[in-house]
Amino acid sequence: MMNKVFLPLAMICISLAAQAQVSYNLSVKGLPQGARAYLLSRETKALLDSASVQADGKASFSGKVPAATIASVSLQKDLRLTVCDLILDGDELALKAVEGEPALLEKGSADNRAFYESLEAMRQAARETQKIYSEYGEMRKKFGSDVPENEMNQLRERLAVVGDKNMSALKDCLSKNRGNMASLATLLVFSREFKPDFLAEYLQDYPYAKNQGLKPIFSMLEQEARKAPGAKVTDLVMKDLQGKEVHLTDWVGRGKYVLVDFWASWCGPCRAEMPNVKAAYEKYHAKGFEIVGVSFDSKKADWEKAVADLGITWPQMSDLKGWECAASDIYHIKSIPATILFDPEGRVVETDLRGQQLARTLSKLIK
Repeated sequence: MMNKVFLPLAMICISLAAQAQVSYNLSVKGLPQGARAYLLSRETKALLDSASVQADGKASFSGKVPAATIASVSLQKDLRLTVCDLILDGDELALKAVEGEPALLEKGSADNRAFYESLEAMRQAARETQKIYSEYGEMRKKFGSDVPENEMNQLRERLAVVGDKNMSALKDCLSKNRGNMASLATLLVFSREFKPDFLAEYLQDYPYAKNQGLKPIFSMLEQEARKAPGAKVTDLVMKDLQGKEVHLTDWVGRGKYVLVDFWASWCGPCRAEMPNVKAAYEKYHAKGFEIVGVSFDSKKADWEKAVADLGITWPQMSDLKGWECAASDIYHIKSIPATILFDPEGRVVETDLRGQQLARTLSKLIK
């Protein structure tokens, strides 16, 4: 009797699961003839489908996904050669890839159209950027490496304006489409364009907050919070130049102001900044100031040589994992040189102090 009841229930569950799936019918033009195109999930990075590019430069995809999904078409089995981004939500999609610019949406759902409205503004910005770089190229031909500073400043100002237009378009898309998947697509594709404080505020009570694709963003915000002013030190465990295990808290939170300097032997800007760091150490070390160098090197010999060549005398630590080192994730250090200044109690005072900024800050804190 129970079997007779169970079988219909199982059939209903299977039917509901099938109904939950979302079909997709997608074509992309403007691709290199003979290439292979790949449809990938932006949320999980999983490969969803692939298709050959025909003689007319068109690739077509059709199938089903478990639910509406943010996806990309790439010329590799990963997202490094993405040609267009889109929302698989059941409506037929037709796009045209454009080299050096966002793709063109020729047919798609309301959410896809809303997403591509912001991309249209970015297309114009891309063209303006290309024009500025072309002008810079002409100046280099005329002046060589000695382009007049006033000319360079004008180019920088124009690039800044274009950057502001880009950001305005992206934020406008997020504002208008908070309740639909156009905002999710914008976050997943362009998350690196936004500052952490903006993302933290926008994602409060966000309707798609549980989407798997947002996990890296929430993780990044947790990492950024560890170096926000007032945050208590999060420990790092690495080894010093003698191979002894050391903790960041061996120095931070021990009654001194401590500058944690993230650097590497191979980093030119790090080496260029080192005289400023040394000057600060020499001036304030006797007054209760310490520096701890956290190296992003992967070869101990290179690290040792750089310490000797640069005359570094303050404590050093590293796990010799390069960009995969613990500091990269714990404190979201994705470019170097970078610094975090901690107070005597081990709380963050300020980050990314360089050059005269470091000198001015220390002069106010340490008398």
